Amino acid sequence: MLSKKNFEKLKKKILKKTVNVSVVGLGYVGLPLANLIQNKKFNVIGYDVDKNKIKSLNNKKNYIPHLKLNFSNKISFTHNIDDIKKVDIVIIALPTPLKKKRPNLEFLKKFIDEFEKNFKNKLIIFESTSYPGTMREYFIDRLKKKKKLIAGKDVFFSFSPERINPGQNENTLGKIPKIISGETKYCQLLIKHFYSRIFNEVYLSTNIETAEFTKILENVYRAVNIAFINEIKYLADPLNVNLIDAIEGAKTKPFGYEPFYPGPGIGGHCIPIDPLYLTWKAKQIGIKTRFINLSEQINRENVKKIFKYLTSIKKRYKKFNVLILGVAYKKNIDDIRESSSVKLMRNLKDKNINFEYCDPYVKELKKNNSEINFNKKSLNFNKINYKKFQVLVLMTDHDIFKYKIIKKKSNIIVDTRYRFMKMNIKNKNIINL
Repeated sequence: MLSKKNFEKLKKKILKKTVNVSVVGLGYVGLPLANLIQNKKFNVIGYDVDKNKIKSLNNKKNYIPHLKLNFSNKISFTHNIDDIKKVDIVIIALPTPLKKKRPNLEFLKKFIDEFEKNFKNKLIIFESTSYPGTMREYFIDRLKKKKKLIAGKDVFFSFSPERINPGQNENTLGKIPKIISGETKYCQLLIKHFYSRIFNEVYLSTNIETAEFTKILENVYRAVNIAFINEIKYLADPLNVNLIDAIEGAKTKPFGYEPFYPGPGIGGHCIPIDPLYLTWKAKQIGIKTRFINLSEQINRENVKKIFKYLTSIKKRYKKFNVLILGVAYKKNIDDIRESSSVKLMRNLKDKNINFEYCDPYVKELKKNNSEINFNKKSLNFNKINYKKFQVLVLMTDHDIFKYKIIKKKSNIIVDTRYRFMKMNIKNKNIINL
């Protein structure tokens, strides 16, 4: 009876919208989600250990482009974990990066360690992407063993994978169908009651492991198909094929085909990382993921091929300057996580090849201990002297760039996005890679 009593109490508060919610982690996933929840008239506390983020938010300054953040009286922000101990629902949207191609869940573990005395009687919703079994290993089994908390009785465990598309759906999240799951019937019912009031459509997965797998499945599918088009693109020119025309033609088929377009590789937090979470988990149970391994290799090789081309033509010039156009991992955003541009620039720096970059969304790159081994500031794209650069490499095809001017004023253009081909702009100095 105790489990039903706890369930009914939380359910009642959800239905009356008197439930208090906390979103843990205010990055590209957490902050838009917190914004959506408060727009649905629920009280929400955004929690993050980054004091600079909290200071900005408390000063009503939003650090995520495109997000229309509503600073209403329904939302507050804190870096003090004590402020969220008494909330009813905890939504966890913490980073889950890789470390030497292995899952790195240190952010999650640290939060659980600090919060483990406060999970009782709460609905816990884990949104971060990880391998199937993470929720069970880090939450369900661990808290049962350490704190004697029983799922569906003392605490309600659920998982719902995020579906953020940076620069595209931050303000329309509620329209994206939401996968939900729970450890017990009461866990499932509570997340369904809550998220059906936040999202237009919810889909209940069989169990938590299935929901965890679903998220990775979505991104493995994309990684494999991106690798396919990035491999097959090298067949196009030798066979006198206009690759973009071929893709657009295939796209007219109303079934059995989804278009993917060539690029310099993969970037962001999902596609380069999520498949390797599954690969790592597969190794634990003795299964080889050949398609995933091959796609990861192909996508990684794209930057090497671009770099190899640049070093091959460097020999023609006494002075050799390269302009990198775009460093965000995809167009019209400022996100440089796992960016192919950064990887290319790191290679150029290592070989002492002079380069500059231009990205209106990324004003500055600072040297750090992981991805970036240089300090650079973006050139003003309205004041670039294109003739100064022997080669221009289009890595990110932001819509703001003036492509006809770029074509007219540049020497050699390496187009990794096939943007000029898409615009039907032809020039013998444009190289598609």
